[in-house]
Amino acid sequence: MAARYKVHLVSFLDDVHDVRYKNELQDLCASVQLVQLKKGRARVRAIARHLEGRSASFGYFFDQRIDSAVRKARQNKLAVEVAFSSSMAPYIAHHVGDAIRIIDFCDADSAKWHEYSVSATFPLRRILAREACAVAREETEIRSWADHTFAITPAEAALFPQQPELRPVDWWSNGVDADYFSPGPMLAGPFSSDAVFIGAMDYRANIQAVEHFTKDIWPRIRKAKPNAVFSVVGRNPARRIKKLDGRHGVRVIGRVEDVRPWLIGARVSVAPLQVARGLQNKVLEAMAMAKPVVASPEVAVGIRCAPEGELVIAQSPDQWTDAILSLLNYQDRANKIGEAARRRMVTDYQWDSSIKRFTNHLP
Repeated sequence: MAARYKVHLVSFLDDVHDVRYKNELQDLCASVQLVQLKKGRARVRAIARHLEGRSASFGYFFDQRIDSAVRKARQNKLAVEVAFSSSMAPYIAHHVGDAIRIIDFCDADSAKWHEYSVSATFPLRRILAREACAVAREETEIRSWADHTFAITPAEAALFPQQPELRPVDWWSNGVDADYFSPGPMLAGPFSSDAVFIGAMDYRANIQAVEHFTKDIWPRIRKAKPNAVFSVVGRNPARRIKKLDGRHGVRVIGRVEDVRPWLIGARVSVAPLQVARGLQNKVLEAMAMAKPVVASPEVAVGIRCAPEGELVIAQSPDQWTDAILSLLNYQDRANKIGEAARRRMVTDYQWDSSIKRFTNHLP
């Protein structure tokens, strides 16, 4: 985007460690305004919105400081305004000038909340179901005024209801920097593991995935390979994830500066998410590094690739066990799948090709 436009960036900063990237952002952008997300206040806003019968997540992310920053950025007579995710769309709902307003939904958040509600117990089930309905109403409202809306995959775009009075939701895919995420020689020592999961470990879907994997799948792997090691890599691991550390070959690593050594050092990358919206960057990155990936059907649906040849799909614990043991026991097969996955990422998922569907809508 910065190659074609002067970009004025307004963003939440939800992790204090990320402030170190500000200089890099300023090199790319005409202006950068970062606002620290104060999670305590955000939760209060979310509860207040919920009690009003509105979306709690929209309340969580509405902050007057961001609103002020957006107003300041809009003084630059913008040609295009892009909001990433439905929760950020309200900041540009009021039209200013002739700017084209684009909402990158990325995921169908209302569908995500609905899936959460299905697996929850009362009273949380009712709360989550109510949030799903509230977000669905917000998504419909956004589509009524936005010039263009996007999801991250065709399957995700199809989750938005087709309504004659609303423009259909288009899609464009995330990409991966295949030069940065490139294969390397297997690493020993602290980076070495038989299986690795990478993702933010304060995110509900990732927490559920790791708990499911360590409870229902990993014990079967350890029965066949008693010394097998499973590494969980990602920032802010929840308390119940931290408790897994040191048990039955599970290592909870937490935040790392660079995930690549952990991918290089792993023999298999796993993505056992049971609720997976959109496209999982962690899977694209592992595939770009020529790692064999075993994924749930929920994850695989968003990735354009050849099942079994480029990505191994598993659903039941038996399928997961067979898939992982096959890759651990037969290195030639693991290498073949990893190399094919790498080719797919280079061909179809590099940023230059991925972003064209998006930029074609820009002036």
